[in-house]
Formats: sequence, structure tokens, C-alpha cells
Amino acid sequence: MAPGFTSWKYISDSIEKKKLQNIENYTIGRVATARPVGSTQPVKSTRNKFTHEEDQVLRKYVLQKVREGEKISGNEIYKSFAEQVCSSFCFR
Repeated sequence: MAPGFTSWKYISDSIEKKKLQNIENYTIGRVATARPVGSTQPVKSTRNKFTHEEDQVLRKYVLQKVREGEKISGNEIYKSFAEQVCSSFCFR
């Protein structure tokens, strides 16, 4: 869903309600627009911060993996989290 981002709550709420929710209600961050030709407007160079709730979900997942003795470095933990989220939602 470029160029905006979608909150993890979209997946969580869709699973909980057993129905895909309106994705527009879960779009976060500023949607990028094209700059005019020759513009001196700077390009955004920061990412959107996670909400407190998103931080809690990620923290809980990482701590669970630490207890299980799994690697949590680099993109491996992200890939593992994404696979879990998708497998519990995408294939229902």
C-alpha cells in the first residue's frame, strides 16, 4: 500500500472480527506526494515511529523468542514476526 504505511492493528482487528477491516482506517504516517520539478523541498529521511501499542506487541514477541533461545539480531526477527502474522491471518 505505497506510499503510506498500514498499522499492524489492521491484521489484528481483522483476525479478531473474522472480517477484513477497512484498510483506510489503519493507514499511518504522511502519504508522500511528488515534489514539483526543481523543488528545494527536502525528501523525508526519517521513518514513522511505532505507537506504544505496537511497541508492546513487538517487545512481547522478541522476549518470547529470547526465552526460546532463538536469534533476534538483524532482519531475522522481523522475518520471523512477519511470517507468524501472515500465517495466522493470510491462510485462514
